[in-house]
Amino acid sequence: MDSASVHKRESIIFNTIDVINECGIHSVSTKEVAKRLGISEGTIFKYFPKKKDLLYAVLEYFSK
Repeated sequence: MDSASVHKRESIIFNTIDVINECGIHSVSTKEVAKRLGISEGTIFKYFPKKKDLLYAVLEYFSK
């Protein structure tokens, strides 16, 4: 993965964490994360094929 892809992936993870902090885990939506990043929801699914993959990435981030 090139550095731009890694940066985009990390941005998605960090913004997801922000949404979780503000709205709670049950209210997280890929639509809201995409809106805050100014990207399409499809871009999120390019990096995380399913919403659960994104949430697993958030958990992995905190486990490190």
